[in-house]
Formats: sequence, structure tokens, C-alpha cells
Amino acid sequence: MFEKYQGQINLFQVIEDEYRCQIHSINELFSNRFKSFIECEVNGVGALCWIRYKDEQYLFKEIEEFEYNVWGELLSEEFAHLLGFPCASYRVAILGDRRGVVTKSFLKKDEVLRLGSEIFQRFMNHYQYSDESNLFDDKTFLELYQIPSTFLPLDSYAQKKYIFFHLNNLDQVWSIIEDNKKIPVAECRAIILSLLNTLIFDILTLQLDRHPNNWGYRKTKDHYLPNILFDNQKSFGLGYRDMAKRTQDFKNEMLSKSFFQEHDHLKDYLYNQGLSFTLSVDNIKDNSLQTKDNALKVFQDLFQKSDDKIREMIIQIIQKIPDDFLESVISKLEKKNEIVMSDDLYFYVNHLFSIHIKNIHEVIRLYYERSTKNEQKF
Repeated sequence: MFEKYQGQINLFQVIEDEYRCQIHSINELFSNRFKSFIECEVNGVGALCWIRYKDEQYLFKEIEEFEYNVWGELLSEEFAHLLGFPCASYRVAILGDRRGVVTKSFLKKDEVLRLGSEIFQRFMNHYQYSDESNLFDDKTFLELYQIPSTFLPLDSYAQKKYIFFHLNNLDQVWSIIEDNKKIPVAECRAIILSLLNTLIFDILTLQLDRHPNNWGYRKTKDHYLPNILFDNQKSFGLGYRDMAKRTQDFKNEMLSKSFFQEHDHLKDYLYNQGLSFTLSVDNIKDNSLQTKDNALKVFQDLFQKSDDKIREMIIQIIQKIPDDFLESVISKLEKKNEIVMSDDLYFYVNHLFSIHIKNIHEVIRLYYERSTKNEQKF
């Protein structure tokens, strides 16, 4: 991707080299003069525009608190490759006075992307409910998808927002995709496996932002295909407001003796937000506040409720993670993109990830320890 450009990619320079035209400000990009190779993007936080280069489409996405949050996409891509999960590729880029990342469209010319929100909407539009007036009056639907009664008094906008939040878990999505009779069984299984991998990836990277517009599947004229991982910015403890303060506070507390003595305080700090995409509706902590369980709790549920084959697959995935993963990959990314991770951020990301993976291993150990005791009792 942009192989001839080293370090941070200056997209104004790319446009000048490719199309022999100079751009001095971002506002100029959206004039009719450039419409043949610049297209405004209105969806996605920070997504600014698509740029055509060498017959391919590239999306530029601005990143707030760039020095900190740019690492979410970069580290996630490397981690996905380590685990063998397909993932969108990202390069650090500059567009005028905006800093962010650029990524190549992962869709082939005959493919369209069906996002989770669209999958939910199509499902509700085509659901064969018995009541003639309203889907949400249908008792079968409400019971099958475990829709709580607190949802029903909401207005139509809030209902839609809530239902997407409520359905955004592997169990419900599995049921919805299987319900689509157009998807062949083998392709349905491939899509579900990719979503299971997505859930595992989100758990391991503490990815908080897998809302229904951040996952989906691809569709061609004749086939339904798994999608790749994309939009992983809020991973590895990044994406919070005022990351400079968060990293500094973390370092100060980690260096204090009392922090190590208060194990619950450490866990609260690491897991103070829930995942967006979870295992089941059981991971919804509070329906009214729309909050979900954190990554460690979701992993406990996933590991306990899986069969032996899935548990073995999860263990094999985790065993791929070397102890020095972050140290080696950060150095590689610094050289590739000509950026430097600050000492405070390195301390924060490295310790947070290390502690989290140790907690994951502890969940596995305790599961088999309890299983052995139960077998002995039996």
C-alpha cells in the first residue's frame, strides 16, 4: 500500500504525483475539479474521504489525540496477523493539517459490504411475525430474542437504537444469520466462525467499539463471505478521552505500592468499560443504562459455555501470543511509519496488555482446575 512512499504518507503529495495537481487546503478537495478521484465519506467517526490511487480506493480517517490513538489500528493489524485473522491494512497518513490513517478498500469490485446494522434491519423487515400491527407486539419474537419489557415503551428511534445494542452479540447474530435462508449452510458457518474470531480478537485486545457498523459480511452475486477485521482504533486500552492524562495516571498508580496491594482496584481500572459485541444477552449488565460485561467476564462466559473443540481452538490462539509481542511490534511500527511511541504510552499499553493476558490465562487455569475437582467428586 503506497509502497513508494516511506514513513508517514503525505496524501497531498500523493495526489500531486498521481494527478499533477496541487492542493493547498482540505476544502479544495471537495470541489468539482477533483470529483473524479476524491469522494467525501459521511459514515464512520473521523472518516473524511476516499482517494482513488492506482485504480484502487483508499479511505483517510482522521484520529483524535493522534499520538496515542493511532496505535490502536496499527497494533491491532499486527496482532490480527499474528493470530491468523484477516484484517484491514493501515498506514499513518497526513491530509493537509489532519493526521490519521489511510486504508485500502478491502472489497473487490463485485462485492458489497453488509454491515451489522443493515443485517439487523433486514432481519426485522423480513421477519415473519404473526401480529399484523407491529413486530414488537409479536410474543414469539420477543421471547425468542429475549427482548425485555423495558424496551417496549421507548419511541421508535430509541427502539431501533436499543434493539441493535441488544442483538449485538454472537448468539443472536448466529441465530439471525442462520435464519437467512439465502445463505448456504457452509457459507453461514464460515461467517459465524469469523464472528467468533472477532469476539476472541476483541476480548484479547480489549476492543470496546465493535458496534453493528464495525462488523458484517461480504456479498457477491452468488456468495456470502466472511468479512475482515476493521475499525479497531479503540483497542489496547486506547480511545478514551484525554489519553495523556490516562496514561500518566496509570503510570503513577502502577508505581505506587498501594496499587499492587489493591488487586480489585487494578481490575476496576483495566475493565471499567464493557465490550460492545459480546457472547450473549447474558452479558448485558443493565438494560436501562445499556451497559455490558467487560472483556474478562465475556471471556469467562465464552470459555465455560464452549465445547471442548472450541476451547482447544481458543487455547491454540492464545498460545500464539509471545511474551515480547508488543515490544517487538512497536519497534517495527515506529520504523515503518516514522513515529515514536512515548514512554508513558509504552508503559501503559505494555503493562495493561500483559496483565490482561495473564488474567486470561488465569481464567483458563481455574476452569480446568474446577473441572478436575468435579471429575474427582463424580
